[in-house]
Amino acid sequence: ISGSDSFWPSQRCGRAKVEILFPPFFDNQPNRSIKFDASTFNVTFAMNDLPYTPSNLSLISHDAHITLQNTSIHFMEISASGKSQIIGDVKELNDTFIALGYSGYIGVNIAVGKNSSQPYIDLESESGSISLNLNDTFAGEYEIFSKSQSYARMKPFL
Repeated sequence: ISGSDSFWPSQRCGRAKVEILFPPFFDNQPNRSIKFDASTFNVTFAMNDLPYTPSNLSLISHDAHITLQNTSIHFMEISASGKSQIIGDVKELNDTFIALGYSGYIGVNIAVGKNSSQPYIDLESESGSISLNLNDTFAGEYEIFSKSQSYARMKPFL
């Protein structure tokens, strides 16, 4: 997660597990590049009491070394079943979840130097913006904090 959370209220709205599967990044040597078929790109939210329904989702890059193509998410499914899509412990995530599917091609160029900060992209919708760190699996567990019914942000769940 990038930026300061000092202005975000502390009201807890839910928990989410996010997993976006990329091919392995090999090693984090400078000027490594990677391209992958986004037809295998999936984002799964498993959460309690989601404060809003994401709409018109897209990926936004905030790193000069990361380029994204065809970043619109073409369909979104909301369901109360299908927990098997979530990798990890889902005992506490027993309500509705949102499965976001991607199709098309995305090119991701990675260049990581020894002193470079962690690159990140946003999963952005009309309802708000979710910042995610970029790593080998782009996976993490987050808590959701909201300042209104129409805006929420994920921060790391520690």
